[in-house]
Amino acid sequence: MQSRLSAQSSWLQSYYFGRAIFSIAWVAAAVLFSGQAGPAAFLLVIYPAWDAIANLADGRVNGGLKANPSQALNVVVSAITTLAVMLAIGRNTYAVLAVFGVWAILAGMLQLSTGVRRWRHVGAQWR
Repeated sequence: MQSRLSAQSSWLQSYYFGRAIFSIAWVAAAVLFSGQAGPAAFLLVIYPAWDAIANLADGRVNGGLKANPSQALNVVVSAITTLAVMLAIGRNTYAVLAVFGVWAILAGMLQLSTGVRRWRHVGAQWR
């Protein structure tokens, strides 16, 4: 049991470090490319796509998506959002920001749900 928790702890540390690095790089790119429609649109598409991939990987490592329903839902929501952002880009900036904003709130709530569930079962997000 202790070995499994140690492996899970190591995975979660790497996972959250990777997510933090991606987020920092994304924000830096958003600042760097602000005002440039093409790169900004690309950044708004890749973030929910990245979130879907990251949740899929983490869910699989931590017992599968059946055992992690909030992450399974987050994968679906983030994948749909990726497509919705691509469609909204063809409409207008407000549509893009509305889709992205709703997704950010929902994805954050789902991630919080995952963290609370882990805290109850493991005692923390990682040890």
